[in-house]
Amino acid sequence: AEISQGDKAYTYFITHIMPVGLRGLIIAGLLSAVMSTVVSVINSLATVTVKTKNTGKGISLTWNTDSRATGYKVYRRTGKGAYRLIKTVKGSSVRSMVDRSVVGGKTYTYRVSAYNSYTKGGSKAKSQYYIGCTTARAKNTSQGVRVSWKKTKGAAGYKIYKKTGSGRFKCVKVVKAKTRTYLDRRVKSGTKYTYFVKPYKGKTAGTYKKASVKYR
Repeated sequence: AEISQGDKAYTYFITHIMPVGLRGLIIAGLLSAVMSTVVSVINSLATVTVKTKNTGKGISLTWNTDSRATGYKVYRRTGKGAYRLIKTVKGSSVRSMVDRSVVGGKTYTYRVSAYNSYTKGGSKAKSQYYIGCTTARAKNTSQGVRVSWKKTKGAAGYKIYKKTGSGRFKCVKVVKAKTRTYLDRRVKSGTKYTYFVKPYKGKTAGTYKKASVKYR
């Protein structure tokens, strides 16, 4: 029999010329290869990129999700140490957590990997230098408003911000890490002032809590 279309030659050869026993092996092999490719595509997981941010309660982590995942495995290393699994998060749509077991003045590096019953996805590392929260206190004195705070671990200095009434915050002073107070003499009786002290090191900043006082 003649084969009018060349692309049908292989199929005709298998179904009409090849011995039955060998035909079964060839078809089984083809199906196995196809299924392997399909399973590989279905089970492959996205590479997860993690983002970090300092908060008053620890380091906040967020990441991209993958609907094919069962959950996510969060790894952390301190300084140049080894990575350790610190959390297994279940659910494909979960995309955040807060690492509360951190100490100011240390750098932590994180990796987050998506996983399911078949495989685990890739991950991109992100490092975060941790600085905690600085709580400001404001008190009236005869010379002005005295702003004070306690030492915040990891801070190389502090930026003091001030707001008059309902105005905008402005940085009024930058001090070194050993400084714990600031006296604001530029105040008027009967006016409300709000302050916050932002701890920082280089381009990394910690969080803060504000304090308000009406000067008398």
